[in-house]
Amino acid sequence: MKRNINKKGFTLVELLAVIVILAVLALVAMPNVTRLMNDSRKNAFITEVENFVTYAQTSYTNSQISGAITNSADESLITGQTFNNVSYDYYCVSYAKLVSGGFIQKSNGDNYKGIFEIYMPTDGTSSKTVIYMSNGNYQINGLSINKLANKSYEEKTTQTDYAFLNSSSLELSRSACYTAQGTELTTHANAALGAA
Repeated sequence: MKRNINKKGFTLVELLAVIVILAVLALVAMPNVTRLMNDSRKNAFITEVENFVTYAQTSYTNSQISGAITNSADESLITGQTFNNVSYDYYCVSYAKLVSGGFIQKSNGDNYKGIFEIYMPTDGTSSKTVIYMSNGNYQINGLSINKLANKSYEEKTTQTDYAFLNSSSLELSRSACYTAQGTELTTHANAALGAA
């Protein structure tokens, strides 16, 4: 009796060759996929921060209308400051205050923390918003919102004007609002308003 051997299958060598080729392709493609994923996460964080700045500005407007600003670590307003003969007001609000005020809906796993400082010249020129924000993976440290679209967000820790960092252990350099006029506020406001 003669057996019919099916010769339509793949040999072990052919299967191993295909597996090796797929492994090489995966190794070549992985760095690009990882880079694209990181860029996507950074861009999502930037978009969220831009939205948060809008909420901070809305919070300021609402607080001005209601007159309900009490100077604290979460929210403060200091008026009548001066830089280069231009008067400005300082408003600061924390992420936690935006959540408790109903401007932001906090979701499970949300690891955001930070503050938004808004320097508003009283002469009608545009305000500057300085951000200290972290989501546990990325951080913006002192970067004016006006510069967001013009910066390349490289992961560097040596920058003094901003840092966009991939570090969950890094602490924010500013985590509370100024509650009174002082040298720190003046120096910081001058840097913010003097920036292009």
